[in-house]
Amino acid sequence: MEIYGLAILTGVFLLGELIGYSLGKLLHVGDVGGVGFAMLFLIILTNTKFWEEKVAEKTKSGIQFIGAIYVPIIVAMVLQSNIIGAFKGGFIAFLAGGLAVFGLLLLTPFLAKYAKIKNDGR
Repeated sequence: MEIYGLAILTGVFLLGELIGYSLGKLLHVGDVGGVGFAMLFLIILTNTKFWEEKVAEKTKSGIQFIGAIYVPIIVAMVLQSNIIGAFKGGFIAFLAGGLAVFGLLLLTPFLAKYAKIKNDGR
């Protein structure tokens, strides 16, 4: 089976890790979410006009397939390390993580509405 789009995923992952590591070094805190940056770059890339017009359909479906497998695994790994880090970091780190999760839960209905509008073409 050919895996289309793997180079694109690898590229955004490496770019995200580089930015996350560099930002962490700059702030003296370690790695600050390279995987998050990678996912953000992938989302931005797949919502461009270039992606819609120039990228082959097999590559698009390959990205969706690998993303469906990749995202839950990476999220589980990141959550495990974040929880351990939060407990070691004390109450403020734990509170910051909780507020981020709560904020994303509040944004979910708006993001779902946007995705539905975009997919319906309205």
